[in-house]
Amino acid sequence: MTKLYRTRQGEENRDAYTRARREPKLVGEMTAPGVLDALPGDPDGLLLRRTLDAPIRIEIPIFDLGDNPAFPSSVYFQWRRENNEEYETISDPVELRPDGSVTFPVPQQIEMEHFDDQEGQFLLRYRATLWAGNEDYSLDTRVRLDRTGPYLHLQDPHDIPPVAVLTSNPITDATLDAENGVEIEIPDFQDPDRDRISVAVGWTKEVPDPSEPIVPDILLPLPPSRKVTVPRDKVESLRSGTHYVTYVLIDPAQNVSKPSRVRDVPVALGVLPTNLHPHSVPLADDGLINRADASYGVTVDFRRYDNPQPEDQIVVEWGGTTLQPFPVGEVPPDTFRIPVSWNRLKQEYDFIAQGVQTVTVGYRVERAPQVVFRPTPATIDVDVDFSITGPVEPGDPDPNPVNPLLDKVKIISSTDAEDELTEADFNRPARARFRAPYPIVAGDTFILYWKGVAVAHKYVADGSERPGAEIIINITWGEIEDGGTNTKLPVYYAMTHPDSPNNEHESVTTDVWVHAVPIVLSEPAFTDIGNSPVLNCSHLRSVGGVVGYRIKVSPSPFLVTGEDITLRWRPFEADGTTPISVADKTSAIPIPEGAATAGLDWFVEYDAHVLPTDPGSGTRHAQIEVDYTIPINGSPEPSIKLRKTMSIALGSDGATCDLDIVVPAP
Repeated sequence: MTKLYRTRQGEENRDAYTRARREPKLVGEMTAPGVLDALPGDPDGLLLRRTLDAPIRIEIPIFDLGDNPAFPSSVYFQWRRENNEEYETISDPVELRPDGSVTFPVPQQIEMEHFDDQEGQFLLRYRATLWAGNEDYSLDTRVRLDRTGPYLHLQDPHDIPPVAVLTSNPITDATLDAENGVEIEIPDFQDPDRDRISVAVGWTKEVPDPSEPIVPDILLPLPPSRKVTVPRDKVESLRSGTHYVTYVLIDPAQNVSKPSRVRDVPVALGVLPTNLHPHSVPLADDGLINRADASYGVTVDFRRYDNPQPEDQIVVEWGGTTLQPFPVGEVPPDTFRIPVSWNRLKQEYDFIAQGVQTVTVGYRVERAPQVVFRPTPATIDVDVDFSITGPVEPGDPDPNPVNPLLDKVKIISSTDAEDELTEADFNRPARARFRAPYPIVAGDTFILYWKGVAVAHKYVADGSERPGAEIIINITWGEIEDGGTNTKLPVYYAMTHPDSPNNEHESVTTDVWVHAVPIVLSEPAFTDIGNSPVLNCSHLRSVGGVVGYRIKVSPSPFLVTGEDITLRWRPFEADGTTPISVADKTSAIPIPEGAATAGLDWFVEYDAHVLPTDPGSGTRHAQIEVDYTIPINGSPEPSIKLRKTMSIALGSDGATCDLDIVVPAP
């Protein structure tokens, strides 16, 4: 209580006392008691809700105590509900003596036991037994207890305020411009203090927890229109996406309603998406999506649209299934590739009907829910076929063609060795052996692949086979020879059926040690010789300013990256038997990546390895041998030797190639 308020209250009490002595009153017209906890100026004497958790502070106003301390007065309080006639005594008598110990107004309190769990309008008075023994009582003071917030007088679930109403939906830049924010309307409601209600509005990017108090972005008296505006900067700070708005109502006693039901608000700010490009399913370019495509990874692809924002969401629709939204992110790619999982693909395929089926595929861009943009055309049709014969794991969890339920193939040589063909098997066939799967039906076809190439012999089931029965496929020597020598030649078989021609199972690969095929490494070649029978001056080339002959090793699967190849240049005199050792060259170099398909280049320098072969007079030509060695199956294997006659002699003794006219290598 401020000093100013206390001074003013004292003056009013003294004036009242003076009038009381001067102006006779009737019984029951003593000055009404004061209620210190009542809201100032409230006509009903409303108490704040928080004050009901302690005794209510009241006071006895000034009245005449007489002048003889031997004759005290006593006072006690009563109240009644406004609609009752009977008063209830709510305090013990307090004795007041005119001995200087009493200072008006006299503070008193109503104990909580008299108003626990009660609310409503009460009329408070006090009764006095005056010093002379006369009885009197005061005028009533209105006291209102309110413990019930807006809507809380209703039963669950109606005690929760309904969602706020949006004037505009969805929210765009145009909304913010027109409304200087976002205008929301609080639905009408019934409450004794309807015209004195305040509202607190929360606006968030996260779903509010109904058990937690809201953090208000607006707190103000609810206007008669029940419309309030969320500030523009609040909305813009949260950017595009789904926002959430909720509110509470607060009555004059500061009772707070439950948080309202949450309203989802689609917010799409900034320049909206345009120029959405047509989409495609690249793996369907061959006309079909099958199980192998699904295993590789099916995607829906389209080029980036104009005006993307990080909050944009891309939603792919595969048939009747909507994929999880894909966020555009801070750095959108030039081309979006949205993966479609095997579970989604399976969900839209009818495994009872089987065969080729058509699924409709589309996509949309969401700046916010309900703010959706689509390409033209909005959808495309894609053919799919996931039907397959043979064994499938329960639930068909993986479309990978390699099926561990198929028996692993064994290769039996002509000498009955398993998964090994040696020199003893030269020019002889072999056979593949595996057990029939479960289930197996008539028409099931088994195709063997030898180093990735299907062999001619196939096994077609006639329906008499039983699971576990032995199946044999023959491999000719020509097919073995075409596969070449290999320490780990891959062999597997595929299982298919005419009713499901677009999909097949594959067995796990078996590695076969094949050394029955003679290894023939082709001879190297002079790169620039053309059809000339003699290696001469015109075949010299300049490489990096150095003159010499270029030599090419042809592409071969035996040119394994990282292994060493040893190349040799061996000149002989004209008789072809006497070495010119001074001109020899041997190089051991790592085989570069890509040599298996592009071959390998070598260079023999003129000054060091060509010029020393010319004697200067007499018989002036030499014989050249060039070959190389590479490791195969752990052993060095030499190539066929290249033999050529070489002459660098000109018309006079000692004259050799004119190096000034040698052209650079391309």
